[in-house]
Parts: sequence; structure tokens; C-alpha cells
Amino acid sequence: LTTIAHPFLQELAQRTSETVYLCLPDGDQVYYADQINSRYQIRPRDWSGSRVPMYTVSAGKLFLADLSPLELDTYLARPLEPFARKTMKSAAALRAHLKEVRKKRPEKARQHFHQAVAQYDQYAAAWNALGRIYLAGRQIEKATRAFEKAIGIDPEYIPPYVNLATLQLQKKQYQRAVETAGKALRRDPSVGFASFLQAVGNYNLNNLDAAEKCARRAEANPRGHLPQLHVLLAEIFLQRQAHLNAAVEIRTYLKESPEGRFAGQMRERLEQIKQFIAQK
Repeated sequence: LTTIAHPFLQELAQRTSETVYLCLPDGDQVYYADQINSRYQIRPRDWSGSRVPMYTVSAGKLFLADLSPLELDTYLARPLEPFARKTMKSAAALRAHLKEVRKKRPEKARQHFHQAVAQYDQYAAAWNALGRIYLAGRQIEKATRAFEKAIGIDPEYIPPYVNLATLQLQKKQYQRAVETAGKALRRDPSVGFASFLQAVGNYNLNNLDAAEKCARRAEANPRGHLPQLHVLLAEIFLQRQAHLNAAVEIRTYLKESPEGRFAGQMRERLEQIKQFIAQK
């Protein structure tokens, strides 16, 4: 990719007289794959080969702005450590900033990806990106078709399966979501988020044993950190009237994500469990 992109970076740097980067998402970080410096004497350091947390740099915020609400909740469950003096350390402030990023970019981004698929209809990654843009704009049917198009072009490309399963959960198509996430897992069993999506789907289908099994598989994945797994496991145990087990999962969630999206709800659940046990 770097070899292919390098001459285009050079052309862009020449046209703009600015430093140009090739940045790639790498887990929770941004990887600087290449850099072309501006012709000015004062220029930034060479970041090539470096990795930095996504929330600390502009490129990373663009990647974060593309995440689904569920994926963003997962990302923001961890503390935001200061990387520089002006680094955003508040999850609420970062959410507000990403909201502004989304407002400014979707139409222009959509146009670019439309041009990409118009020039080359078999570009699976572009169809997947276009689907995410449609999904962010709540154009559900267009997003569905874009993800399905990406899968049809390259059945081994995993991201559109995960995105489509997420969308199907939003549409309450729980069985379809379980099946779609399963297709991603058959291609790569280490995709922890796909296991989580399967768990959510099975829970809503009242398949509690399958939901717990999928959740435990996601929890065991070293590549993923999903505090909301403990919310799901707590709800499963509450359905089974296993209140002590539910309390353990709630406390784990609150320890991992004390200011998370479900923190208030989980504290209420924990108080209810305490009252229930006290009355027995």
C-alpha cells in the first residue's frame, strides 16, 4: 500500500505545499505508514512508523467518527490518558467533537466514495465505507445494499459482515444478525466484536445459553476490550434469577467503565439486587 500511495502523497504535498501523511487504523491506534514533508524549513517531526492513540490526532478522530455507536461506546469505555498538553481527556468532550466531525464530512465523503465505485464497481472497501456513511446518515436501506454489495464482491473481506450484523441488530433482525456475525467468525474466529454481536442477537432471541457462550468467547479474545459484555452477562444472569452472578458482572463493568453509557443503569440494577437479597 505504501509503495502504491507514495507517488500520490508526493503529488499532494507538491500541490498543497504541506506535509502529507498516510495513516492507517491499527487496533486502537493510528499507524503512520508514510510521510512527505513540506518544502518549508519549519516542519513537523517524521512520524513514519509511529503509532499513537486514535483520540490524540486528527487522522484518528476521522477513524473514530466512522465508528458505529456501539463501537464508539466500546472505545470510550477505557480512560483517555493525556498524550500531549491539549489532548482531550473527557469522553463527553470527544463525543461532542466527533459529532461535529460527522456533521462536516459525510456529504463530501459520500461523493468521493461514489466516484470510487463509479470508476471501479468491484471495490469492496469503498462499498463498505459508503455503507458506513449511509448508516451514519440513517439511510438504512442504502447502507444494507452497500454492505451486501461489498460482501458479494469479496466474501473473505470481514468488515462488511460486522457492519451488516450491527445494522441488523438495529433493525431488530436478530436471527439475521446472528447468522451474519457467524459468517465473519467462520472467516476469522478472533473477531471478538462479531462474537459480541452474536451474543446480543441470541439474547434477544431468548437463547440465553448461546448468548452466554458467545459473550464468553468475546471476553476471551485478547484483541478486544468490551466492557458492555458484562452488562449483557448481567442481564443474562438476571433472566436466570442468578442475582449474585449478575452482581459480579455489574461490578466488573463499573470497574472497567465507571462513566460508561450503561453505568447509571447498572448502578440501579446493583441496588435492586442488594435490596432483593436483603429481603430473602
